[in-house]
Amino acid sequence: MVRRVSRGFTLIELLVVIAIIGVLIALLLPAVQQAREAARRAKCSNNLKQLGLALLNYESAYRTFPPGVMHAAVPRASGGSLSFGMNFNCMLLPFCDESSLYDRLNMSGRSPGYMGESAGSSGALNAVQVLGRGVIPMFRCPSSPQDLRVPPYEHKSHYAGVSGAYPDSLFSETRLASTNDASNLYCGHVSGGGILIPNRSIPIRSIPDGLSKTLLLVEMSNRIARIVGGTFSDVSASGTDHGWMMSTRVRGCPDGVVDANGGNPSYNPTNETDSRVFNITTIRYRPNEKMFALEFFPGMRSNVGVNNQTSSAHPGGINVLLADGSVQFLNDNMEFTNLKRMATRDDGGEVKPF
Repeated sequence: MVRRVSRGFTLIELLVVIAIIGVLIALLLPAVQQAREAARRAKCSNNLKQLGLALLNYESAYRTFPPGVMHAAVPRASGGSLSFGMNFNCMLLPFCDESSLYDRLNMSGRSPGYMGESAGSSGALNAVQVLGRGVIPMFRCPSSPQDLRVPPYEHKSHYAGVSGAYPDSLFSETRLASTNDASNLYCGHVSGGGILIPNRSIPIRSIPDGLSKTLLLVEMSNRIARIVGGTFSDVSASGTDHGWMMSTRVRGCPDGVVDANGGNPSYNPTNETDSRVFNITTIRYRPNEKMFALEFFPGMRSNVGVNNQTSSAHPGGINVLLADGSVQFLNDNMEFTNLKRMATRDDGGEVKPF
């Protein structure tokens, strides 16, 4: 009788099989990661489409787009003659299935947009409602590596309203105002040449460049490296600290136009010590500028620079919303003057295909 002896794998054969499996995994992993990023980028694009629909519904209801940010007439407890009002995010809530939250908010009083205001203020009362509501997904890009929020504030927004662009040798803009924080540190120049500008609403008739060529929102959702190696900043539309409701505490707009209520066209006519603006941006640097450093890039600041760079974790560029409600992906290397013209409602210059 012949007995058959079963033979197992030799060590060399086993190592070959393991090596083949490793190679297959190495080949498949980038494809899986790319598929996941494509899905996240599509969700980010959908967030902007929802916001675009809300902005267009707002315009249909009021015949104008909302102001980018607004001040509140009641002084802060810490001093000054004004306080932080609401911004366009707050005004869009009834148009994007958040009417319940909107109805519970105090829209006036002391600092309705500032969650850290003193007890009994509108901001403190609103904090209870906003923090209770939790995360509003359409304000956040799913690809973002940023921390969700910095207590005690609400979560950040990743989509900044575009107030215009900063001039350079190839692009002209005079509707500008300097901003600073309470310590008188420079926080960038805010423009009044875009659509979502401080303290004033822009109707469609004031956008002669065309809705399909003018920016409403840009993405600000990535972690940006700092000068010191291994450090970074979570530079969102809301800055590095505050959240999606934060706005401004000064009146006026740097667009040189007296509004229907006789408002002062100059920005900050009462000379408030803190003239920062949150959740809107004035384009001054290229998307995904590789360093977050106010020492080299004036107008950048953690809390908060109105010229902070736009950014995303999507490879190669950022998602943006145009005033006609369409969403586009802008390449990091697009012609910079073209981007600045897109940020301006009435530049009159040619906007090249993007």
